This record gives sequence, C-alpha cells and structure tokens, in this order.
Amino acid sequence: MVGETVYNLRAALDYLVYSLVHLGTARKPKDTQFPISRTQQQFRKAVARRLREVTGAHRAAIANRQSYNGGEWLTRLQELSNPDKHHRLVVVEPELRGTRAGAIRSGSDGIRIDPTESHHWRVIAFEADRL
Repeated sequence: MVGETVYNLRAALDYLVYSLVHLGTARKPKDTQFPISRTQQQFRKAVARRLREVTGAHRAAIANRQSYNGGEWLTRLQELSNPDKHHRLVVVEPELRGTRAGAIRSGSDGIRIDPTESHHWRVIAFEADRL
C-alpha cells in the first residue's frame, strides 16, 4: 500500500507538468517530467530536458519546491520511488490452459495467475535477486 501511494504521488507530479505544458501550449506534450533535483545545476539540466515547454512562471514555482530550496520531501519521495523502477522483467509468457477457479501460485519459475473463468495462465518471472 505504501508503494502504491508513493507511485501515485510521483505520477501526480508528472501529470502536473504535463498539464502545465498543455495549458500553456494547447499541445500534447512529449518527454515531460516533474524534476526532483538536489542542486541548482541538476535542475537546470532537468529544465533543458523535461521542462522545455513549461512557462517561466511555472518553472520558477517548480524550482522553488526543489530540494535545494527546502523541498526535502521531494528527495525522500525520489528515494522511495526509484528502487521499484528500472528493474528488468525476465519472462512474460502466456500459456493456454483450461478454465479453473481463481488461483495465484508462486514457484521457482515465477508467479502463475489463473483468474476465474479464464482460459489463460500468465507466467511472470523476475530476476532472482529481486524475489
């Protein structure tokens, strides 16, 4: 539940930046993200990469909330959200099976989920060091 909360809070910040760009340009933005920067130099790089289309006033408001300006909670959010990202999914393989009652089983080969009234199993395996 904590992981979901952290993920949703991080996503809400990214949606905010997307909306700010859309509000200012009426276009669908690309490659936007709410930056979390510990230094002013990191923020300048993030502006060039992720806030290109954000107006100056909105950039200033985002800068004022960065860690280097007292927004330490953003650093903590980043520390909580980053470990769950960027890990490689090893196998995702559908297998045809008969209908069975809902079940979730895990084993050495991954996690098997058989939803009620489904004719398919899904096999999902993660790197061993992540289990």
